[in-house]
Amino acid sequence: MLIVYYSLAIHMHHTLGGWPTSIGERGFPPSLVLHSAIDMYLYIALVWSIIFILPAALIICSGIRR
Repeated sequence: MLIVYYSLAIHMHHTLGGWPTSIGERGFPPSLVLHSAIDMYLYIALVWSIIFILPAALIICSGIRR
């Protein structure tokens, strides 16, 4: 996740020629908007997996005898 986040930061800084002056994606090129959307979906997938999949896996694994 850190690699994806920092790759977006580097892509943003390189494409815009510096850091953005406002909040939001207005005026961003399509490639940068796509990159931010991919990062957002990966982050959401990570959070949902931590909330739902990890506890389910722990419950299942704790119920299995060695």
